[in-house]
Amino acid sequence: MQWPEKWLQLLKEVAPKIKRVAVPYTPAGPAQPMYLRSIDAAAMTLAIDMTAVSTGDSTEITRGIDTLAQKADGGLVVLSAPSNAIHRDQIMSLAVRHRLPAIYPGRYYAGGVVSYGPDLVAQYRRAASYVDRILMGEKAGSAGAYQV
Repeated sequence: MQWPEKWLQLLKEVAPKIKRVAVPYTPAGPAQPMYLRSIDAAAMTLAIDMTAVSTGDSTEITRGIDTLAQKADGGLVVLSAPSNAIHRDQIMSLAVRHRLPAIYPGRYYAGGVVSYGPDLVAQYRRAASYVDRILMGEKAGSAGAYQV
């Protein structure tokens, strides 16, 4: 199971009454169409209607989430995307205002119902340790350079 399907599955486990989800996405994001197709396929198997909400500007975000919230049993699956991070506070405040269960791509969306994704701080620390070891003379291709 891939990340997008897992996000939807976890949201359904947390809020089993969900019948509709909005997925804020970056229209120009290279991975976004793949994520949307993946979530849409998973949504069909879970009998959930999915609506993609462009995060091109704050008006589109508000309109999309407000529309979802007009009916009961809605939720949000927030993708890992630069525009979602930029509009993080707006997306989260709309979810809270409308009492929408939401799943977010990482901890930096503190205050959300659930997040599922990599620990980016741990990844950066790990990368820094590799750089440090290489700068200290260890060969990048050696087996020892990749052991933590």
